[in-house]
Amino acid sequence: MSLNPITFEFGNKILFAQAKGELLFENIVDHYKLLFEHQDFFIGIPALYDFSQVTKISGSISHFEQTAKDMGDSNLINKPSYVAIVVAPEDKSINTVFNAYSQMMEYTLMNVKVFHTRENALAWLTNIY
Repeated sequence: MSLNPITFEFGNKILFAQAKGELLFENIVDHYKLLFEHQDFFIGIPALYDFSQVTKISGSISHFEQTAKDMGDSNLINKPSYVAIVVAPEDKSINTVFNAYSQMMEYTLMNVKVFHTRENALAWLTNIY
């Protein structure tokens, strides 16, 4: 099994994650499974995902749909959670993918918003939390 390209750390009660290069939809599923087992993770922790250096996202869309389904499960996510995703503004396909994900989360307790700068994403999270 290869290492997941999504790395993460915790600081100031915020989850900071990032990925570079190519990202597969299954990497996202694997990431949240690892995250849920981490001792510092808790439901509701604000999260900032910096995907501004992701150059390609691919794989089976079923993995992405599974992520949306799982994050919409009130037995799994049982209180409001805030996720900021940073993407490069010039990469239209990656913007489209994560804006679609944000829309899929609208009916859930997950508040997902896409940003083009890390500073704006962090400001949004710190104003909420």
